[in-house]
Amino acid sequence: MKGQAQRIVLSSARKFINMGALSRLWNLFKKLHSADIASILNHLTNRERLIIFNVLYEKDQEKAAEVLSELDPEDAAQILKELPIKQIS
Repeated sequence: MKGQAQRIVLSSARKFINMGALSRLWNLFKKLHSADIASILNHLTNRERLIIFNVLYEKDQEKAAEVLSELDPEDAAQILKELPIKQIS
């Protein structure tokens, strides 16, 4: 994903998170490649990452797993550490 497109997605994601518009957040991310989502997550706070990952997990567990595999191991571990046990299993 190119710089300008990534900045737009980042801005929109933050806006939707602040609004609590989780369905809009899903619509923003559902067609993106897992590697692009992982790249975007690298620019967000831990709280923002967790919100987005939870939305991905609720809507498409396979995509959520693909995103985790694209993240740096430390970032993936941080997300897994914050998830409820039920979601990890």
